[in-house]
Amino acid sequence: MATIRLDAEEKIPLNTQEYLSFRVGRETFALPVVDAREIEKPIPFTLVPNVDDFVEGVFNLRGKIIPLMDLGKRLTLGPKKITSESRIVIAESGHRLVGMVVDAVLGVISINMDDLSPAPEVVQAKIAGEFITAVSQSDKNLIILLDIKKLLEE
Repeated sequence: MATIRLDAEEKIPLNTQEYLSFRVGRETFALPVVDAREIEKPIPFTLVPNVDDFVEGVFNLRGKIIPLMDLGKRLTLGPKKITSESRIVIAESGHRLVGMVVDAVLGVISINMDDLSPAPEVVQAKIAGEFITAVSQSDKNLIILLDIKKLLEE
């Protein structure tokens, strides 16, 4: 279990926010660190009948029953195969928790809010555009920022 924390001594520049970055397929995504609660290795889960196809089931995390979402399916990127690099990102919106299966967690990154752009149409066509808040360009790739509230709406 890894709990995400920022070092209290670390100073964050103005107009910069911290994001947890992770990979789903060949794409890099991020969500605000304040929305991320924990990162877990894949754990056993229970299948639940009559739920959306992107919901894999539910799992018990220290006495709380949490739905497990295949983020690849939710973002219309296709189902994810769980590997040794796969992780479950536990995220929260309001008082709702969800576990999201991702291919790999890349780390915490700082993003300057002035560097954000709307998602290009080609990105919105490939990935369910309603879940994207913005994009940011890193040295090597595009980082797609996700809206956890919209991911949990249904």
